[in-house]
Amino acid sequence: MRLPLLTPAPPPPPGAPPRLGNRIGFDDWLPTPLAFDHVVVRVEVDGATYWLDATRLGQHGRLARMGQVHDGAEVLVASTATRGLERVTAPSRDRAVLDERTETLVMTRLDGDADLRVEQVQYGVLAELLRTATGALPPDRIDALVTADMEKRYPGAKLTGPVRIDDDRVDNRIAVRFRFTLPKPVRREGDTW
Repeated sequence: MRLPLLTPAPPPPPGAPPRLGNRIGFDDWLPTPLAFDHVVVRVEVDGATYWLDATRLGQHGRLARMGQVHDGAEVLVASTATRGLERVTAPSRDRAVLDERTETLVMTRLDGDADLRVEQVQYGVLAELLRTATGALPPDRIDALVTADMEKRYPGAKLTGPVRIDDDRVDNRIAVRFRFTLPKPVRREGDTW
C-alpha cells in the first residue's frame, strides 16, 4: 500500500525565532495548510513500514538500508482513514546514520616518516549525501578535498595515490579509502617519543 504523506519542514536553527518549520508538536495546532511543506510516500512491505522521499538524491538499494532524513517527524497521512498524525520511524535506526572511521599508522622507525591508511565507511543518510556529493565532483577535486582535510590534522601530509570510493548501492554503504605519507609524526622529548 502506498499513501502520499505531507511532511513538516525541517526545524529552525538554534536561537531562531519560532516559525512553522517544526517537525513535531502539531497536535495542539489549529488546522492550517502552512504546517506541512513536503510529500513522502509510506510503503508497507512484508509487515514493515518504509518512508520514501522521491526528492532525495543518492538513495539506492534495499528498502531496509535506505537512509531516513525524516526519522522522528510527525506526518499527516493523506487518507480518509486518517485520525491523527503519525511519526516516521526508520526501520534500522542503528544503520540509518552511521559513520565508521579507521586510521592505521605504519612506521618502520620512530624518527622516520609514516604511512597513514584511512578507511571511512558511511551508511544510510550519510552514504546518500556522500554519494551525491562525490558523484558531482571529478576525482582530482575529491583528492584535493581529502588532502585539505588531512593537512589540517597532519601538516605536511601527502596523498600517496587516488582516493578510492567503493559504493555498495545494495546495502547503501560507501567506503572511502586513502593513504598519506606523514613527515615524522613522532618526535623525541627527553627519553620518550
